[in-house]
Amino acid sequence: MPPASNVALQDGSESFFIVDPKDLRTKTIERLVAPFVALVTELQGSYFEGHKQTTGPSDLYKRCGESIRNYVMIGESAIRKVESLVTEESRNNFGALVKAVKLSGEDFMETAAAFVQNTSNVPQRIRTSEAGRILLMNVARLMIAADMLDLQQIIDKTDRVRMLIDSIANAKTEEELFEKVTIFKAELQELTELTKKRLKDMKDPAQIDDLKTSMALLKITTPIMIASSKTYIHHPELHEAKVIKDFSHNQMLQALNGVQCALNGQAVPYSVGLSHQRTLNDLAANLDRFQNHIYMDHTAYKRGDRKKLEELLETIIQDTAKIAEWPGTRETRADQIRNGNNNLRQALQELLKQYELNMGKTEADDDLEFSVDNAMHKIKDLRRHLRRAIADHVSDAFLDTRTPLAMMIAAARKGNIDETQETSEIFMQHAERMIDVARKVCDMSSDKDANSIVRYAALCCETLAPQVVNAAILLCEKPDSQVIDENMRTFENLWIDRVKLLTMAVDRMISIVDFLAVSEAHIQEDTEQAIAAILNPEGPDADTIDRSAGAIRGRSLRICEVVNAEMDTINPCPYTDNVRLATRKLNDILRNEFVQRATSIVNRIQSQGPDMAKEELDRESDEMIAACELIDNAVRDIRTAVLMNHNPEEVDSDNEYIEDGGTTALDNASQISDDGDNQQLILRKLPEESKRKIQEQIDVFNITQRKFIHEVGKWDEAGNDLITIAKQMCLMCDDMTQFTKGRGPLKRTKDVIDTAQQIATAGNRLNSLAMDIGHDCVESDTKKDLFAYIGRISTLSHQLRITSRVKADIQHVGDKLEVRGLDSVTSLIQNVKNLLNAVIHCVRSAYIASTKFRLRDGRAPRVQWVLAPPEKQPLVRPQAAHQGVIRRASERRPQQPLQALGEFRGPDF
Repeated sequence: MPPASNVALQDGSESFFIVDPKDLRTKTIERLVAPFVALVTELQGSYFEGHKQTTGPSDLYKRCGESIRNYVMIGESAIRKVESLVTEESRNNFGALVKAVKLSGEDFMETAAAFVQNTSNVPQRIRTSEAGRILLMNVARLMIAADMLDLQQIIDKTDRVRMLIDSIANAKTEEELFEKVTIFKAELQELTELTKKRLKDMKDPAQIDDLKTSMALLKITTPIMIASSKTYIHHPELHEAKVIKDFSHNQMLQALNGVQCALNGQAVPYSVGLSHQRTLNDLAANLDRFQNHIYMDHTAYKRGDRKKLEELLETIIQDTAKIAEWPGTRETRADQIRNGNNNLRQALQELLKQYELNMGKTEADDDLEFSVDNAMHKIKDLRRHLRRAIADHVSDAFLDTRTPLAMMIAAARKGNIDETQETSEIFMQHAERMIDVARKVCDMSSDKDANSIVRYAALCCETLAPQVVNAAILLCEKPDSQVIDENMRTFENLWIDRVKLLTMAVDRMISIVDFLAVSEAHIQEDTEQAIAAILNPEGPDADTIDRSAGAIRGRSLRICEVVNAEMDTINPCPYTDNVRLATRKLNDILRNEFVQRATSIVNRIQSQGPDMAKEELDRESDEMIAACELIDNAVRDIRTAVLMNHNPEEVDSDNEYIEDGGTTALDNASQISDDGDNQQLILRKLPEESKRKIQEQIDVFNITQRKFIHEVGKWDEAGNDLITIAKQMCLMCDDMTQFTKGRGPLKRTKDVIDTAQQIATAGNRLNSLAMDIGHDCVESDTKKDLFAYIGRISTLSHQLRITSRVKADIQHVGDKLEVRGLDSVTSLIQNVKNLLNAVIHCVRSAYIASTKFRLRDGRAPRVQWVLAPPEKQPLVRPQAAHQGVIRRASERRPQQPLQALGEFRGPDF
């Protein structure tokens, strides 16, 4: 019984109004009680002060009377319906509650009649309020009791199923077992239908999940309960037969306990409940907390924040070190994690230094902003290395989930006890590794729902694995027994299903970009191992070659499965069609060809052995490289097709990541050079007057850039290389202007020079295509203008290579700061602006020439001029993780009935 809240009355008496929202477990109960809460609180009057009165006293009085009569009629009808389904005690209790509602309703209507006649009478108002509270209390009790009657029917059904489970476990003959199983399946089907109806009406998401998982466990354990019971009936002398029978029996009982606990609102056993697994690992939570804490207003920074952030980072580093030291972590990945930890330490110290330097200032320096960005990049680096380390383990552990099981069953069917024990150890090691890896995946996830599914699937596999071994040992002892073989197949199928569920859950947790990048790297590792085995100085190793080829085949199969599963979550479109085409090419054609060629190599090496000449080994090595290239190129094509639907700025991989600044479509064009002088740091520290002059030039460039977006950005790149090249040039020009502000991916003079060279190269390609378009046109002023702009682009590209040698410097002359080389900075911006302007005019002239003045010689146009579709806008815009909490202005909303019921109090006179 929930706790009672005491409501003191004027005459000193007390009324205990008992209501606990936890007792109202279904939506139906809440919906039925809500009208009474609204009506009685409105009649009382004090709760709705300030609200517009929507109902007159007389109408309200009539509605209350009708509602009370309806409730009493429903209650009496319910008693008649459940009379044969519940005990006499439950029926009498429910009848007493119906009678209490009827009596309290009559009392309420009597006091309300007097109150309606004179609503200003204070004592009458108090009496009416108290009568309303008593009525609500009885109605709530009646609704809860009615819900409990429905619930009791399901509980009674679970008790019936429990008795049948016990009878199945105690069956002495196969005929008795068959009879009990038939009844059990019918009862289980009825229980399933009852729980389905209950699930639709339940409110608590955790209880819903627990009930679903408990019922699912009940269903999937039924086959092994029947098979193990049948096995024990035929072979009661075997110890393993009793073990697996007891296991299945206990699993069924635990599932039933989970069903009853979920229905009763109680904690479900850990081995059954899904809600127990909805927790975050400390590492994932700490990384999120650290990433959020480094963003703060510089005026809010306090000295104590340094210690808190340093301690939090050290905790993170300790947890990441465990992943680096975990058995099976590749040494290169472990080094990346360690280096990432050190880099993050340094970035944090620089950030804290900038916070302390900016304490007391009205506006923060640019260096603080760059320090925050640098720290964020280091966090991103570390997260990527951790994700890739986990993805490495997933790729290895889930490479082949069936071979260890198949080896163990094959050994058991031969009756070879030594081989069965040996293969069972291999099976258990593989199962434990899969389970450990699955739990490690949750370390890097902040998704509680996904974590719960993975952890629960891992727990199910952990519980089942030893019993699969027992079933195999049982089969090894009686390999000729058909019943034991059937039992083994049942456990085999259940294990395969649970591993499949675990694999799917883990795959959903791993980014497909990470998985493809890691798989591609692993295929290259396997290729290197195969080549090294062929060219082994001590002679070719056919077994290593065969294992490496098998690993490559398995990884390619896994890639196809994971990618196809990912495409199943996306509505069919040209993007998914291209990805599926690439996977079909690998799965249906290239993988089979690779297997044939690799098998031939292994067979030739096995047949000839160490007698092969060096020339023959070189040929075999070349053949293996060619065979592996088929898979490697196909995987790269799949990865390219998958990445076509990803924003380049969201791609975070070892090859596509840039240390500083935003990732652009030209990643390779903005690599950090080895030049020692970091001009970007100098440009950040320029005096304000110099920054103002640079900003004036950038403002002019921005006008030209907006013009470019309007004139060139409106065209679709598909089928128009001219637009593609022009947009690439615009991106590189923007990088150069960002460099003059001390921002962006370009850091040193050499970076700017290299980018200028690439702009010039792109300009030559654009000029060549524009020249071809001009030659396809009739003589006109537009054609002359086009050739003129082509020449201007060539001139400005050459000038850009000269002005890109930016060399700004700051020197102290007396008490003043003297800036040298500022003219080179402004000249660079002006030249970039002029070049972009020339590109705009060139594209415009090329469009007119290609569409209005093209020669009518029957040849197809060189480019297609199609307007780009409008950019897609997300239905829900994601919020930046580092932004502060935005508090929404309070708005007036209607209060929920249950909340009103809990807050309902009489006036204090």
